[in-house]
Amino acid sequence: MTSDLYNHPFYYDLAFGWDQTEEIKGLEKIWKKHYPREVKTVLEPACGSGRVLVALAQHGYSALGYDINPNMVEFAREKLIKEGVEKKAKAVEGDMVNFTWEGKFDISLNLINSLGYLLEPDLVKEHLASTARCLRENGLYIIQISFRIPQEELPKQQTWVEQKEGVSIETTWQVLKENQEKKLSQHRCIMKVKEKGVEGKLEEEHTMASWTYPSFKKAIQETGFWELLAIYNENFQEVEKGKTIDGKQGNLYLVLGKRWPANLLSSRENISGKK
Repeated sequence: MTSDLYNHPFYYDLAFGWDQTEEIKGLEKIWKKHYPREVKTVLEPACGSGRVLVALAQHGYSALGYDINPNMVEFAREKLIKEGVEKKAKAVEGDMVNFTWEGKFDISLNLINSLGYLLEPDLVKEHLASTARCLRENGLYIIQISFRIPQEELPKQQTWVEQKEGVSIETTWQVLKENQEKKLSQHRCIMKVKEKGVEGKLEEEHTMASWTYPSFKKAIQETGFWELLAIYNENFQEVEKGKTIDGKQGNLYLVLGKRWPANLLSSRENISGKK
C-alpha cells in the first residue's frame, strides 16, 4: 500500500466515517440560534468522501460539497448514489482558495480541521472571501478547528477502530511537533488495515497550519466581512465570552456570520493584499 491516504477513499471513508447523527443535531442547534431563516441549503468545502454530505441529505438538507482530489469526489458521488440521496446532495471538484458557485447557500460547514491544510494566512483569507461569495446575506460559516498546544503539553495519540464490509481499520493520529515560529504543526496518521485476511499499513505525515485563537480571530477581522458570533465546544455548548481559548479545549466550532454583501467581495487581490 502507498502512503497517500487521501488517494484511498474507501479506507479514508471507513476510518473517518463514524455516525454523524449527533453532530448534525448539534450543528442544527447552532445554526437555529444564529441564522435568521430556515436552513435549507448547505455548502461543504473539503467534503472528502462525502460522509457529511450523506448525513445532511438524510436530514433533509440540500447540500453541495467540493474537494480538490478527484478520487474523493468520484467516491463521494458513488456514495451519494448508493445511499439514495443523489437528488439532495452533489459533489464537485474545487479548490478551497477560489471556489465559486452560481447559487447561494444558507450556511457552510468546514469540519475536522480541514482548514488547516491552507498553510498561508493569505490563502485562508482568500478562502473566507470565496465562501462569503457563495452565501446568502447573513449566512453562517461554521468552522471546526483546534488551536495550537505548547509542544511540552501535546496530548497522547488518539486511536480508534472502524469496521465495515469485512474491512477493519485501526487509525492512530498524533500531533508530532508544533513549530511556533513558522506557525505550522506536523501530524502523523497511521491506518492498520485488515481486509480478507490480509494486513497492511498506510502511514503519512501531514503539515498543517497551527493557529492560536488570537491570530485566527485577527485573520477573520482582517477580511472585513465576517463577524465571529460564537464558539461552541465538542459537546455543542457555547463557550463563555471572555474565557481563554486555546488548544487544550480540543476541537471547537467557530460560528462566523456574513455581514457584508457579496458584491463587495469581487477581488481575491483585494483580500490578500496582492497586486
